Amino acid sequence: MIQTLQSAPDTHPNNLTLVTATQTSLTLRWAPLPVSEYNGSPETVGYRVCVRRANGRGEERLEEVSGQQSETMLEGLAEWTEYQLKIQAFNSIGAGPWSTTLTTHTKESVPSGSPVNVSAEAVSSTRILVTWSPVPEMQRNGPILGYKPRQVNYPVPPYQKIHR
Repeated sequence: MIQTLQSAPDTHPNNLTLVTATQTSLTLRWAPLPVSEYNGSPETVGYRVCVRRANGRGEERLEEVSGQQSETMLEGLAEWTEYQLKIQAFNSIGAGPWSTTLTTHTKESVPSGSPVNVSAEAVSSTRILVTWSPVPEMQRNGPILGYKPRQVNYPVPPYQKIHR
């Protein structure tokens, strides 16, 4: 029997899809390489998932997964953030090509900040005008649907007569 030399995989896993998303994680699934595409020993085959923010901020992150798996959960991601994901197969000789990029985002969450430049002005004896600037974009964690100003009543100290 004649056997060819091992080489890095010639192709990437297909059908990279998003299974579920939470506020801070993404679960991905893909079609694993057929055994004929391993170009090496099945025990040495694995997958490398690359995740990075679509806006280019932050570090690129690589996660390695066993060749026996066809799904992984990426955790510790930012809320309501768009990510770009791609996958490649590798073996003991090297890595194959990257797949096409899948762009998706984590789910929204409550804002991590509050409105800024809040001010209040008495416009009459029974009305106050409250103005503010929106929550900073990086702290919104999703679309802002509205604001709920609340009235807080502080006790007013009783009038005191000052004796001199």
